[in-house]
Parts: sequence; structure tokens; C-alpha cells
Amino acid sequence: MGNSHSTDTPRHSSLPNIPVIERSSPALKFPRSITSQNSSSLSLSGNSKFSSAGKLSLDSLPVSSIHPLQNGSSLLAPSIKSPGSSRRNSFSSFRVTTSPEPEKYVWIAGKRFHNVEGSGYLFPCDDEEIDRMHLQHFMVRFAIQGNYLAPVSDSLRNGAAVLDVGCGPGSWTMEIAGEYPKSEVVGIDMTSMFPTEIKPINCQFMRTNILEKLPFDDDSFDFIFMRFIQMGIEEEQWDTVLEELVRVAKPGAYIELVESDLERYRVGPCIANFDKRLTESLKARNMDPYVARRLDQLLIRHGLVNVKKRFISSPAGEWAGKLGQLTLQSWKAKAEALKPQLCMSWNTTQEQYESLMNACLSEADIHKSYENIHFAYGQKPILQRT
Repeated sequence: MGNSHSTDTPRHSSLPNIPVIERSSPALKFPRSITSQNSSSLSLSGNSKFSSAGKLSLDSLPVSSIHPLQNGSSLLAPSIKSPGSSRRNSFSSFRVTTSPEPEKYVWIAGKRFHNVEGSGYLFPCDDEEIDRMHLQHFMVRFAIQGNYLAPVSDSLRNGAAVLDVGCGPGSWTMEIAGEYPKSEVVGIDMTSMFPTEIKPINCQFMRTNILEKLPFDDDSFDFIFMRFIQMGIEEEQWDTVLEELVRVAKPGAYIELVESDLERYRVGPCIANFDKRLTESLKARNMDPYVARRLDQLLIRHGLVNVKKRFISSPAGEWAGKLGQLTLQSWKAKAEALKPQLCMSWNTTQEQYESLMNACLSEADIHKSYENIHFAYGQKPILQRT
């Protein structure tokens, strides 16, 4: 079950099997990209709890593991609806101070990757990647029965300025905007994978490189959310990124970071081999494969207070019901997306890579494998009056 240095074990040694819950629900259409004529339809059904993070009782201990199957609840396709057309939203507080350069791409093994100087992001930026990111969003939301863990629900309901960093196709961005119409939500990414037309009126997207100075004034946002960018940031770049997040956060604002542990647990030899080789590839690119385990340390180092961290164990395979199916699908899509880059890094053929990938997926059910997803949030200190 992973290396001896890791203490992230699930609360229960044997995870319960939960039934697949099927209910009728209208399919939600997510725009794939601004250049694609197609759209992907992903629909998952269940009860409407997807932003009630407080149900997990996260205000107890600063560090704990939360088992995603204890709630026994299910998932509802997100309702993305715009506020009334009479409400005018100017986004006046989000002043753009720079203009991005034209987008550049490179094609590897039939997949499109962004070509941004200084960025070594491993994932592509095509329609399949948009589908993968939507799926990953649904999986995490189902696992925690929420979209965030920071104590910001009241702020969002009353109207907050929210920044989604590395937003991808905007799944999280649009859900938050749709559920909290009084808030203004901005999603940023270095590639234009996000929609430009089908989105809530209180939501906007910008293309900008998070490895550079963000195009926002100081003290602009009440809540900043950044998730799953570890495969695009070198170890020494994390401090630069965090400095910018703290700069654009208002005093008293919360910053939340989410990353998955690249070392999976309760695994067979094929998954262990895959994870070991992936870890070596990231280290060769000066990336930290274990950054998920120290997200709280990053926040503390950059002056945040009231820092808390959590992790959830997300099981993969039919044995774990709906969550297990989502996680396994996410693992498969992730491995497919990484194939061009890893085949070059490992000096292996696509056929050899696919053989290993398929063996990994089969092992998940046999060994009841799972991954840990780490969450950390902290608050920018409130300025004291002198």
C-alpha cells in the first residue's frame, strides 16, 4: 500500500460496496471549446448536495481523513442557470492589466498540446481532455459531496469575488456561478478550453499564464480556488504561483488548493510500476510528485492563517459502486491523456503503454485500489488597524 513514508491510509481497511443509483435527470450540455462545433454531454444523477461541503463536519480536527463512501449519497447533474437578465454584472473589480499573446500549439501523436514558454504541462488541450476534466470534476464533487471545503458558503451566498485558477473547461467555475448568483466568478487558464457564450451571466473566463503576474489588482478576490495543476508547475515555481494568489486575495479571503497523490494505494505490480515511472518522469522535469501532501505547508509558508488540510480516499473499480466507477473512468482517461508524453519519456511504444494501462485498470478491482486527494485551505490575515 504505497511507500513506507506515506501515512495516508483510509479510515477503514475494507471499504463498503455501495449500489449504483440510477435516476432520470436531464443531460447537462457542457461546451467543449470555443472552436469545436460539438459538445460533450455528461449526466450523473442523485440528490442536490453538490456544494454543501459543511455536511462533512470539517471544523473538527485540523488534519483527518474523510471516507467518501460514509455519506451514502449520490450525485446530481449540476444545474447551470444564469441569474435574471435584469441583473447587470460589470465585473468592474477584475481589471485586466495585460493582453495575452496569441495561442500556440504543438501536436504530439495526434493530440494537441499548448506551447507556452516556461510551462511543461503534461496534459493535452483538445476535446478529449475537456471531457476528461469534466469527468474528474464530477468524480471529486461526488467524493466530497461538495465543490469546496473552505468555510466560504456564507460569503458566496452574500456575494463574493471568486477566482478559479487553472479552470480548464470551467466545470467548477460555472457551477459556483450558477449556484451563487450574487457572486462574481472568474476562471483563468493558459489555454482557451472554456466556453465564451454558454455560461452564467455572473461568470467570465480569461486566458492568462499563472506562471506570470496575474492581470488583477491587489486585494481583488474573496475566495481563490486552484486544483490539479501539479503536472504543470516545477517545484521552484510553486512559490511564485502562491505569491500571486496571496497578492490578489483580499485580507480575510480564503485560498483553497486541491491535488491528488500520484502514488496510488492497495495496488498490484502494474499500478506500482506505472506510478513509479510517472514519479520518475515528473522528477526529471523538476516537478514535485508529492506536492499534494504538503499543500498546507505551502499556505503557511506564504503567511496564511487558520490553515487546515484534509484528504479523501477515492476507490477505483466496480467493487466501490458509483464512486468507484467514476474514479476508474478518471484513471483511464488520465492515462490516455498522458500517453503521448509518457511514451516519449519512457521510450516505449503506444502498444506497450496501452498494455500496461489496461493491466492497471484490471488490477484496481482485484486489489480494491484507491487514490488519496488532498485539500488544504487557509486565510489571508486581516489587516489590523493601528
